[in-house]
Amino acid sequence: MSDLELIIRGMSCRHCVRDITARLRDVPGVRIVAANARTSRVSLHGSMSTADVKNALAGTTFRVEVLPDVQTLGLEAREPFPRTAPGQREESPNAQSADNG
Repeated sequence: MSDLELIIRGMSCRHCVRDITARLRDVPGVRIVAANARTSRVSLHGSMSTADVKNALAGTTFRVEVLPDVQTLGLEAREPFPRTAPGQREESPNAQSADNG
């Protein structure tokens, strides 16, 4: 199974979301479709091909942009936010404080 993230230009209302999700549900291998008109994003989960996904929306007024896979970019191991406040140093778990004399 894999995930595919799309930006769909032109998807701006509930009618568009219904049309796009109906088309994408019919793509072989698609198991889950989640669309958000406010962000113009669609998330797909399954074993579908990018070509089949694009073909499902061919001939419509929607423009499809496939977002890069986060795992392909090597970002999956990074933390989304730093654990320390700006200007604060992160101490290692083995570091001893100056007070522990």
